[in-house]
Amino acid sequence: MVLGAFYYGYVPMPMPGAWLAGKYGGKLVIGAGVFWTSLFTALIPWAAGVSVGLLVTLRILDGIGQGLAAAANYVILSKWTVPSERTTMISISVGGVTLGLVVSNCLSGWICSSYTIGGWPTSFYTYSILGVIWLIVWVTLIYETPNEDPCISKKEVEYINRGVTQSHRNQKNVPWRAILMSPPVWAIVISDTMFEFAWNLVLLEIPMYLSTIFECDVLTAGGLMSAPLGARFITCLMTAVAADYIIQREYLSILKTRKLFAIIDLGVSAACFFIMSYVGHSIVASVVLLIISFSALGFNTSSVDTNPADISPNYAGIIAGLMMSISSCTGFIVPIITGLLLEKHNTFKEWSVLFQLTAGIELFGLVFYLIYAKGEEQEWSKTEAIEETENLVIKE
Repeated sequence: MVLGAFYYGYVPMPMPGAWLAGKYGGKLVIGAGVFWTSLFTALIPWAAGVSVGLLVTLRILDGIGQGLAAAANYVILSKWTVPSERTTMISISVGGVTLGLVVSNCLSGWICSSYTIGGWPTSFYTYSILGVIWLIVWVTLIYETPNEDPCISKKEVEYINRGVTQSHRNQKNVPWRAILMSPPVWAIVISDTMFEFAWNLVLLEIPMYLSTIFECDVLTAGGLMSAPLGARFITCLMTAVAADYIIQREYLSILKTRKLFAIIDLGVSAACFFIMSYVGHSIVASVVLLIISFSALGFNTSSVDTNPADISPNYAGIIAGLMMSISSCTGFIVPIITGLLLEKHNTFKEWSVLFQLTAGIELFGLVFYLIYAKGEEQEWSKTEAIEETENLVIKE
């Protein structure tokens, strides 16, 4: 309940966060979100000593702050990236999540096992302080658009402005019906939800798998978890550059590139979980398969995660918000399913069923994406369509 509480706050917030970022700027929304979550992270140890109810409440509030900032990322990046460099920019940014997990798994394992520096409460204080330091840098150095940045060259401003097709107007008349009825949008949402199921299984449940099946202590489990996360971070960066290179050289279209990377992303990962259901009683085999699986999942940032900006530069934040809100539900669905499957015996046999279920879920997301995904901007997103909608509203 405590682990899943974060997502009760997170799930509803990416879409409002994207809308607020479109209206007031991504810099403000991301900065406010990080300040909010840094504040409540620092209060977690105190809340844990008072009551479970207060701890759950703070976890929900923490989720609200991170949910607000999540999709706003797409809004500000869309103002700074030209289409031929979009995959690399978004992947570097999204890859930061994985890098943070690599560091935190190692660092938290060490902090929690060291009573000299205060044990587990110190980990929460550490990340809260790092969040405030990051916020100072963000407020000082980051600008909403290239035109506002005093350090950027005129030549670079012109280059970015020529490539960015987005109007960046206040999003007063978002075509909600068109977005919610668009098959390419749902291809993104559903495939990312299946990705998030596998992602949250590893993040939330695999540490328990390592501790119960292989009797690993918290420090060892944290170190083992860092290996697949580190592999994914490297893959994120490499595939981002590769995707943009393929698109720039016109070896493949945007759509074919996204689909090819989606096949590697969900297809290879599903195969690893399926194999793991048979050989996962070996810790070496389990860790190797997790590394391969997470390396494959690194292709997600260059396929599904970048696709919102392909089909709608104007409303990439809104689509990403919808994607994040729905896919993040797996944050509390995965623990429930895991609990139901493992509550009787918690043996490898029950875990193997969970791994096979995960493989099937990933394959479903892949097939849906291959059928309905698109790579070009949709009609309802184009500036002309937006202007016609605004004129219609004015006339009415």
